[in-house]
Amino acid sequence: MIGTGNGESSKVTQFKPGRAKTGGRKAGTTNKISASVKERASLYVDDALNALVEIATDPQQPAEARVAAGKEILDRADGRPAQRIETTITDATESKYDDLATKIREEFMGKYGKD
Repeated sequence: MIGTGNGESSKVTQFKPGRAKTGGRKAGTTNKISASVKERASLYVDDALNALVEIATDPQQPAEARVAAGKEILDRADGRPAQRIETTITDATESKYDDLATKIREEFMGKYGKD
């Protein structure tokens, strides 16, 4: 029988309300596959960087390729630059959603609220 989650029968999921989560990987621990892939990829870091340097410094390469290679080299050396994100905050009283929220609230209270 599949339970509804309120504890009467949870045989399928083995979930018990009020119990702490147990098992699984601890936070920050990499799984074995990720560790293996990183280890194997690390063998080619020098070759990949050398290939980027060759592209960036080869005048026979298109300018776009040289710029892209140069950016990749800089990103690896200094880290990627922070992205600038602009936001605009409007006053809630001027928001077009304020009137809609008021209308919905009034309809709800008229239908379900106390008389």
